[in-house]
Amino acid sequence: MTINTRRPSLRNSDCKQLTIIASVFVWLAIVARFTTASEDYFESVPFKGIVAASFRSAKTPILSISWRPNGSSFAVTPKSAKVVDIWLVNTSGKNKKLQISLQCTVQRNGMTPMCMAWSPDGSVLAVGFANGNHGSLSVFRIPDDSRLAKSEFHSRDIVPYWSANDFLHPIHSLGFMSDVVLLTPDRDGNSKTVNLWKVGHSQSQNVHPWDSAKKREFSVTNGQVVSIDEQRVILYQTRDAEFVETWRSPSPGLTRCAISNDGRYVMASSAFLGNRDDLDSGALTAHCWDTTTPSAKPIALDFRNPLSVVARRQEIQCLAFGPSSLCFVGTRPFFSKVRAQGAVTMFDLKERERSSIAVRTDVTVIAVNEDAVVVGHDDGYISYLDISLTTEEEAGHPKNMKE
Repeated sequence: MTINTRRPSLRNSDCKQLTIIASVFVWLAIVARFTTASEDYFESVPFKGIVAASFRSAKTPILSISWRPNGSSFAVTPKSAKVVDIWLVNTSGKNKKLQISLQCTVQRNGMTPMCMAWSPDGSVLAVGFANGNHGSLSVFRIPDDSRLAKSEFHSRDIVPYWSANDFLHPIHSLGFMSDVVLLTPDRDGNSKTVNLWKVGHSQSQNVHPWDSAKKREFSVTNGQVVSIDEQRVILYQTRDAEFVETWRSPSPGLTRCAISNDGRYVMASSAFLGNRDDLDSGALTAHCWDTTTPSAKPIALDFRNPLSVVARRQEIQCLAFGPSSLCFVGTRPFFSKVRAQGAVTMFDLKERERSSIAVRTDVTVIAVNEDAVVVGHDDGYISYLDISLTTEEEAGHPKNMKE
């Protein structure tokens, strides 16, 4: 018996069918990849800005920075100090001056200033403190920038005109609804409640508490507040504590949140760019939601191809929104035994562009205004990033470098 060992040959028609089927699968894969990438992919472009200045503000880590609304000054709180420094800067950031150090009066020892909030008109500055499970609050009236620039103020000249002590909950987030109404964690230690306060010269009035999510982190703007719990992002109207929308984040373990000045975008993140077992996986852990289309999928902020000068394993430290459709994420190296460079990554949600710039040491906090990003560092330094070129392009103005 003769066994035929020759493989059966395919007819031309069979080859054509297989070729067509393979082509269809390849085409479907390309379409699927393009569709997915068009949602989340950000094109990498050069950073449209420069580190215009770097100076030391304190000997301890910078915990909070806040730009004065419509002003050219920003407030800084360093760790382990009962002071708030107000720096006055010009547009380029190269000429800066420490105008005054405000002395905060707190009844409990060991209080550390953790957060700040300006009233919408920039006349009032509130400072929140924390010490273990306790908190305190100091509120100042601040002269406008023109008076700050012309006068030599002493720390005793500007003192808190209202204070609230003995919070049974640390104050990590603050926000103003209006010139006189302040949003804080619950004074009685209820971690599921936020209080509204009428701030005045006399004893404050607790307007009403309202329930939200995890109160360690919330962000307020234009009558709206966004807060987070383990995996939910919740948006409220602050006027009557009315629920607006809730989203479930693709990334669990949320630790940071922010809302844009116009209230259109909400951003939330967990701490790590990747999981603890495989930090090189590049898992996306920061997302944005467009509140005008609440049912749409979140925009995943793409951190692929990080700066070569920045460590691969990064930890998200802070979130901030800038003008127009710009948002910023500050990161620092994770598991680094020595101080290494951090990074500020700018995302243009409209143009789907991403750019990064390396900055000194660990990033702790970011504050953004129309022309600049101020970055606080673990070693007490402040970096001033001039982004005026970016904002001018957004507004359609010519690219003129400001002096």
